Amino acid sequence: MVLPTKGPGLLCTWLFLAGMLAFTPWAAAAAGDVPRKEAEGKLDAPALAKMIDKAIQERLSAEKATPVPLADDAEFLRRVYLDITGVIPPADKVVAFLDSKQPDKRARVIDELLASPAYGRHMGDIWQGLLLVQRDIYSKTLPAEPLVHWFAEGFNSNKPWDRQVTELLSATGTQEANGATTFFLALRYPDKINDTVCRAFLGIQLQCAQCHNHPFTGWKRTEYWGMAAFFAKVDDGAPAKLFKGNTPNVVEASTILKKRLPDSALDTPPRFLGGETPKLNGKDPYRPALAQWLTSEKNPYFARAMVNRLWAQFFGRGLVNPVDNLSDENPPSHPELFEALTRQFINSGFDVKSLVRAMCNSQAYQRSSTAAGSRPRRRSFTPR
Repeated sequence: MVLPTKGPGLLCTWLFLAGMLAFTPWAAAAAGDVPRKEAEGKLDAPALAKMIDKAIQERLSAEKATPVPLADDAEFLRRVYLDITGVIPPADKVVAFLDSKQPDKRARVIDELLASPAYGRHMGDIWQGLLLVQRDIYSKTLPAEPLVHWFAEGFNSNKPWDRQVTELLSATGTQEANGATTFFLALRYPDKINDTVCRAFLGIQLQCAQCHNHPFTGWKRTEYWGMAAFFAKVDDGAPAKLFKGNTPNVVEASTILKKRLPDSALDTPPRFLGGETPKLNGKDPYRPALAQWLTSEKNPYFARAMVNRLWAQFFGRGLVNPVDNLSDENPPSHPELFEALTRQFINSGFDVKSLVRAMCNSQAYQRSSTAAGSRPRRRSFTPR
């Protein structure tokens, strides 16, 4: 087999060799309203934290590894401030925390930070960084602040993650009226939008199936363009040199906008990745149907992708690593824990704050970053 040495093929090869593109199509759930289940077996934050610690300890014991001790109060406070709000604690908060004798002061500060506007702002910064990565030379003049603010409001109000993603993927209007439209204004082209949606919300790197059937995975070129077709009618009403004295307005046109598609694009109807072709009226918006399918609790990637990203945010690496390589060929370090956390996330109604609270209250999160004895420094949750 001769591997390409330049052009798009080189990128595909490099990503494969980096272990980032082993994906297997799944049998997707049919689109349609999925009634939210009652929180069957839902655990509160303390109970979920104990479940995390039990799973981690079982793995440590199996590996005959000794966990490092808990971080002292100063190390913990700095870590939790940075992870939840993105800034170090102010001096007066440090003094008060170190002087406090309350046995539950760590749980209290976690709750305080999650209730702070700085939490949503930090999450907004993280997510605009994840989503606005393929901007062209013109859209780089587009301010990202409206999208940061939109995410901040959602995270601070603890809007369920499935609802927040649905609203993002279905967004219309001007950037001033709806900050979520920043995503479409910035990326503009169906292929760029598709690449980012699959990577950020499904944990899948699909872009190497854009120009050919992927040589290393089961993803087909027809599947790539079937997903991209959901974004092929998105228009902002702006010329190529955008943001020059006009106000772009995101809408869905009544027909596919071929000017936004590359010459290499396949003419294929919208199709859920690895699943069925939905029955859509050609004049109706396509994105709501995609959002409904993508955020369904039956989608085997959506909830897992967010759980893994949050774990990576708070522990330094994902239970599946890299975080955007969810596949059977890249198994999680702790399979039972990963599945249990995913089920809890779904049962909670996609409650992000609840999951973050549980992670931060776990002993696994609160352990010192200093290596134990002469052992090499490594995260105690992943002794492999």
